[in-house]
Amino acid sequence: MINDSLGHVQGDLILKKVCDTARLKLRRTDLLGRYGGDEFVILMPDSKLGEAQQKAELIRQDMQQIMLHDGSRLTCSFGVSELQAGDDFVQLFKRGDHALYKAKNAGRNQVNFEKL
Repeated sequence: MINDSLGHVQGDLILKKVCDTARLKLRRTDLLGRYGGDEFVILMPDSKLGEAQQKAELIRQDMQQIMLHDGSRLTCSFGVSELQAGDDFVQLFKRGDHALYKAKNAGRNQVNFEKL
């Protein structure tokens, strides 16, 4: 939507701001990556589900401080999941993705989690 309404240059600047904002809350061992479009993945080794939820909420709150060119504020939704014994990346990602869609369907701009 941002690219369509504000242009690709503004969209790229906002993506950079999103990454910079998220990195400020992450540890050196955490990994932030763009999954595609406006979706990102954060891997937080040695973190429990509750810790990851709290971190996602802090990042979400910081994202709301990003002002868009039209004066509106950025919002974001998070899906959080925890690696379980026997999981591979696909299973872990599927739970996180399911939690993300729960957050979006519940009104967006929130953090949701998915256990087993």
